[in-house]
Amino acid sequence: MKFYNIQKCIFISIIIVLTQNVYSQDTAFEEQAFFKKLEHSYYDLGSTGVKNFTVLLTNLRTEVFAKNNWNNKEIFPLQLIWHSSDRVFLAEQGVPALSDSSKKTYTPMVSDLKKQITGVLYDLKRFYFSGIDKSISQDYTLKKAGNFIEVKFNSVFEGDSTYFTYYFGENGLCLKIVAETPTKNTKVETYPHFKIVKTKWLVTGWEVQMSENNKIQTGFVINLKSKMYNDVWVPSDMMIAVQQTKTPGTTFNDSIKFRNFLFNQPLQFIQPTK
Repeated sequence: MKFYNIQKCIFISIIIVLTQNVYSQDTAFEEQAFFKKLEHSYYDLGSTGVKNFTVLLTNLRTEVFAKNNWNNKEIFPLQLIWHSSDRVFLAEQGVPALSDSSKKTYTPMVSDLKKQITGVLYDLKRFYFSGIDKSISQDYTLKKAGNFIEVKFNSVFEGDSTYFTYYFGENGLCLKIVAETPTKNTKVETYPHFKIVKTKWLVTGWEVQMSENNKIQTGFVINLKSKMYNDVWVPSDMMIAVQQTKTPGTTFNDSIKFRNFLFNQPLQFIQPTK
């Protein structure tokens, strides 16, 4: 993976997509029809009838640790819980006994796994759990520029405004998402990838470039493998490759495994007392 070649490769892919799906220039653009297309063209968990799920999580480093300490790599330290109300939780699982020295390794290792999962959850939510159309704010503005549709909106988190621009082809396929936070001088560019399952686009991964002060700091590539479970497509393996400018020529690779999905469990959410 080379940071400065990602955009070139992506825009070659964009040209291919657009030449396959080009519309007549005389065709009037209908905004409502476009958003209806977004709603029905993507495969997302929220449209499958699944109300909630739980799944166990691990990664390569944790597998090696489990094999060395318990002679069983199929031990999962984390559980992910998703609810159709767009709530997501990470819960730590109980594991077999460890020596004091092994605990000193295990605790920060699980903490790193939590950070890793949290880092990909945002994109996993908008590309798979909830759907791209639901990630767009209702106060958006839309502009058609040639064969592209640009959808812009902003959100405020902890006092900082982030400005989003979604780039779509006329067929509704999401080509690129840019998120800029001026107060932090940061920009995140995301290039999602999809495949067609029956008549809908299912996410297969995404590429990200993170810049600060107009200089690329980090880039990573996510490749997502999915499988059919109870007639629902679910993620099974997520391969991650990361490069940082502070370590040129070095790629950090890892893999997150999703195992033992359970749908529509009798979950109960307890509100914290005030």
